[in-house]
Amino acid sequence: MAVVLLAAVITPSIVGRTVVGQAEMALIPGPPAVGDCLLEPIRQAQQIDQVPTGKLTYRPLSIGPCTGARFGEVVSLIPAGQVRAAPATAPGVTNDAGFRDPNRARCRHDLDAYSGARDPSTAPGASQYWTSAAPISVTFAGPSPLQQSMGQDWIACVEFIDGVDGRSASYTSSLRNAIRQTILPPEAALCLATSDIQQEVPVPCSQEHQAEMFAYSLVQGISVRRMDAACLLFVRQLTGMTDPTATGRLRVYSTLPDTAGEAPYPPDRVCLVATLGTRSLTGPLIGIGNNPVPLSPS
Repeated sequence: MAVVLLAAVITPSIVGRTVVGQAEMALIPGPPAVGDCLLEPIRQAQQIDQVPTGKLTYRPLSIGPCTGARFGEVVSLIPAGQVRAAPATAPGVTNDAGFRDPNRARCRHDLDAYSGARDPSTAPGASQYWTSAAPISVTFAGPSPLQQSMGQDWIACVEFIDGVDGRSASYTSSLRNAIRQTILPPEAALCLATSDIQQEVPVPCSQEHQAEMFAYSLVQGISVRRMDAACLLFVRQLTGMTDPTATGRLRVYSTLPDTAGEAPYPPDRVCLVATLGTRSLTGPLIGIGNNPVPLSPS
């Protein structure tokens, strides 16, 4: 939806001369629609400003219809009457405005609904035990100054894939229902330099790496054997591989980080695929199907 603004370009007098012009109509774009695409990369921390009163200002983002590669998608729109103000900050006190934003929970909920994420307790199959580890986040966008001058006041919740360089990654297939249907784009893969989960160093999937993390779980009281079986099924669903072990060249398993004494709560169990021997992965496994496994030369 766009607002038509009539801009008169008739100037009565310029240096003693009358200039006759013709009125032109300028289109003021309305709010974005759910499913519209983020057209430029962003850094999440750049999108929110805060003043001491608690007023949050959401910076405009480049959003438009999807025509190919995108850097994110609009998952919902919060209208003016539902936008919540943040608590005021004391003078001289700095806070992370993004994490203090009371609208964040709404956007997270809408992201889960858009991508098809489910409560593990109500999910079928392997999703009862595992939650996708895809680095998908949500940020905010607000109206431009021109849109604000026309009375627009809204927040767009925008999902994006966190790139390892701190910027949103470019991808081509929509994330709408992608988690529910286990058809994530390969750009959502979480590749790790080493299979040592204690280090958990994300790297670009195009770089040689030893492991890819597929999921995490907080489920307690389930045998390791059962969790490993569910991990294998989850990997099979996300990769499309008939044999996720690639005839013994890959290991699919779950493991717990060694965090004894470091936290008052149980650590997340993670579901991994790691290389065996001296070869490394050279690309993501998500969505690979039965195409050749991207392994470095032996």
